[in-house]
Amino acid sequence: MKGKSVAVILLVALLMTSGLLYLLMDDRTEAVFEHTFDSSVHGYFYYGNVALDDDAVYVGTSVKWHALRDEGGIPSNFLLIALDKRDGGPLWSQDLGRGEVISGPMLADGKVLVSVRAFDEDGYRVNVSVMAFAVADGSLVWIREVVSTIPVDPTREGPEEQQWLSTFHQAGLAWDGQHLLAGGDNIHLLDIEDGNVIWAAAPSNPDENVNHMIIQGGFAYASTRSGVDRVLLTDGGVSRFSPIGIGTPWQMTGCQDGGIILGTSGSLVRLNSTGDVVWEYSTGGQDVRAQAAIDADGNIYVGTKANQQSYFFKLSADGEEAWRVDVGADMYSSPSLGDDGRVYVGSENWNGRGGTVHILNSSDGNADGRIIVGRDIMWMSPAIDGGLLYVGGMGGSFAAYEVEAVGLLASHWPTRDRNLNRTASIT
Repeated sequence: MKGKSVAVILLVALLMTSGLLYLLMDDRTEAVFEHTFDSSVHGYFYYGNVALDDDAVYVGTSVKWHALRDEGGIPSNFLLIALDKRDGGPLWSQDLGRGEVISGPMLADGKVLVSVRAFDEDGYRVNVSVMAFAVADGSLVWIREVVSTIPVDPTREGPEEQQWLSTFHQAGLAWDGQHLLAGGDNIHLLDIEDGNVIWAAAPSNPDENVNHMIIQGGFAYASTRSGVDRVLLTDGGVSRFSPIGIGTPWQMTGCQDGGIILGTSGSLVRLNSTGDVVWEYSTGGQDVRAQAAIDADGNIYVGTKANQQSYFFKLSADGEEAWRVDVGADMYSSPSLGDDGRVYVGSENWNGRGGTVHILNSSDGNADGRIIVGRDIMWMSPAIDGGLLYVGGMGGSFAAYEVEAVGLLASHWPTRDRNLNRTASIT
């Protein structure tokens, strides 16, 4: 018996060190409600985010770029869904066919807006369209193609090896109550009523795709793989905003004085309203792919992507590090600042226990709790409203959990895209 006990102890130790123990134990946090979808048919929650209004939560499904290689195929019926935000009851569901939600949902003018990237029958990603659905019943209002062709890399064979290239062909959305901007091949100003193009402007590097956008102070800011452009909303006039050599840009946060906070492949950068670098915080080469949150005092919160070396940090308004926490799991998820003084942010598999929402004290970074959701949390960021936190992961489950925060912190930019409608604008 003693030999068997030793063997069991050694097996458990091996599973813990290999990160496999969480597969054998039910370590997930109990949810208020949870919906689990067949990921082989409908995909899971990877790119898209969560939008909320008074009654519903809206979310769309997608897949990771190497789904063909690792998961046996592309789902046939991606979804855009609306659920009752208190009990999770289904309100409506829109079948998107072979089109995954890569940006949005965003709520504007009685519509749910999403950017949808389509697959052909062979699994190649072929184009991107902005689609508008009625909030009331999910019926399609209009559709507008914004990426006509996703290029193929001739040095790689088969659709599963092409997916890395199409990762950079997204189409950010922004709305300020008057202007609807969409990225893609160009920067597009769309008529929100019918999706018609009012003007389209090429980015300063016309060979690149516009991935992320915000609006503030009469300008749109659009990021590509090499920099950030500033665009006049009146006529689409484009000028390069970010300096050369600051790293590959990812997402932006607007500052109250007209500047932006920009995450890059190795730093977090503060640019003023004319595009000059005010300060640069080096992450030691770690990517900052998430969108930062900013509190009422100008403090900045965001995490990094560097596998087991990933960390989450807080900077003062002048770029000085206040604290940082070693997370040990990639963080694509943008943080949400709760009105309880805590920061809520998702990560991939944390400590072998699965995708996790980390709940950190905003004053010192100490852990005040965690929500374990199963599979990895990727680009989806926690949404907080009415004492519930909403999040989905790569397992195909979307759920709501009780938290102490009633809502978001009253601040300049407390969550992804600034508010729960995901409108990514400052007015």
